[in-house]
Formats: sequence, structure tokens, C-alpha cells
Amino acid sequence: METVHLVTLHGALLDSRSWRPFGEALGTAKGIRRLDVTLPGHSEDPSDISPPTSGEIVEALLPTVSGLGDAPVVLCGHSWGGMVALDFAARHPELVQGLIVIESSWGTATTVWEKIGTAVARGLLRFVSPRTLARWSAADYGRHCDTTRQYVEATVGRRTRHQIVAVMQAVFSFDIRDQLEAITQPTLIVVGQRNRRTHNQAKKLAKNLPQASLVSVSGAGHLPMLDNPQETAKFVTQFLHRHFGVETADARHTPAPEPLD
Repeated sequence: METVHLVTLHGALLDSRSWRPFGEALGTAKGIRRLDVTLPGHSEDPSDISPPTSGEIVEALLPTVSGLGDAPVVLCGHSWGGMVALDFAARHPELVQGLIVIESSWGTATTVWEKIGTAVARGLLRFVSPRTLARWSAADYGRHCDTTRQYVEATVGRRTRHQIVAVMQAVFSFDIRDQLEAITQPTLIVVGQRNRRTHNQAKKLAKNLPQASLVSVSGAGHLPMLDNPQETAKFVTQFLHRHFGVETADARHTPAPEPLD
């Protein structure tokens, strides 16, 4: 049985606690060593400001990932964390053997409608208070789960305006379309069944990555690992079993994931 390092990267303005229910759902799965990473700009220190690009964040994470040892490394990123994971895999393919990309994107301004949405969001950040943004985010992301709503409002609400603007400017500038061919690692793309806003690009991402599969977590919105941690963990353990030989109870008995409709 092989051991893998599962390195989780949280979403923008959130933190590593977003992985706790998912970690509990994984249970005592043998062969998985999980490391929940706090991305730059997301600590409790108000002077902790995100670098302006994903590339700089990748370099900040490099010592942590390169120091994990000889076991395969699988980066598991949610939303902004998924973008950072994609960039990391493209820049340092020798350090990453697998990717799990949850409710993420290859860029936030790659179509006309995305550009409009990004422009509106940039403008709102200048005027909306952190508390108001926290309430809006919680209402959106927590529509399907009270736990998710409470977590998002509490976490986003702790950010300063400076932290929020820095993180979101990095998100808005992300575009990895021209590097997708360099990402040849086995990749699992995960979407929440109820958050259809991400489905179209997820399908395109799966089509453009040479070793990608796409699954949908039932009843989940933008945070599947909080909305439905059991099914999210089931898909992840199956992926790790299929590509890295990790033995888990779910992996042995779970059928292959169905394509997204």
C-alpha cells in the first residue's frame, strides 16, 4: 500500500478550518497524510497581506511542499486554492503527482460575462465593508447548508479591507489557460451539483487537461467539503485509490464516478 501526502489549500478569504468536516469524513483512511495549509494573506495577523499573483504564492509554498519527502504529493485546492494548485503543478511538475480541484477555475475573466462580473466585483470591493461582504458571501455560499453559512460569515468577517482587496486582486488576475498543456498529472475536478455557475468551465477544464475526470457532489454548492463532506471524501479516496493505490473502505466499494451531466 502506498502513502500519499494530501495537501489542502482553502478558498479565498476562508481558512484551513473549511477542511475539518472533510477530514472527519476521511476518518482514519490508511495511506493518507493530510496537511492543511494556510495560504499567504489568510492568517489572523492583519499585517499578513496576500502577494499579488498566484506565482508568488506558489513560491511561498515551495519549501513546505518540497520538504514533504519521497511519498507522492497530491494538491487538493478549493476555489482560489484550486487555482494555486493548478499553477503549482504547472510550475513544479516534479513535486506534484496528482491534483484535486474543487469548485475552481482556470481564470475569472476569460469570457465577456466573466469580465463583466469581475469588473463589478472589483468596484464593489471599494465600497462594501468586510462585514457586509461576509453576509453576502454567507448568503450565497451557505444557501444549502447552515454550517457553511455560519462558517463563511464568521471567517470572511474577520478579514480587513486591505486583506480582502489584496486576495481578490490576485484572484481576478489569475489566468492559466496557456499553461494547461503542462499539467499532465492525474486530476480530479469536483463541482457542487447546485452551483451551476462553475459547471461550464469545469467541463472545459476537464476537456483541456490530459488526465482529468469530473464529478459532481450531490446537494452541494460552492463548498462541497462543507455541504456534503462524506460524498466529497468518497470521491477523493476513490481517486487516490485508483491512481496511487491508497487502500480505504470507500475506495474498495465505490463505483467509478459518473460524468457531469
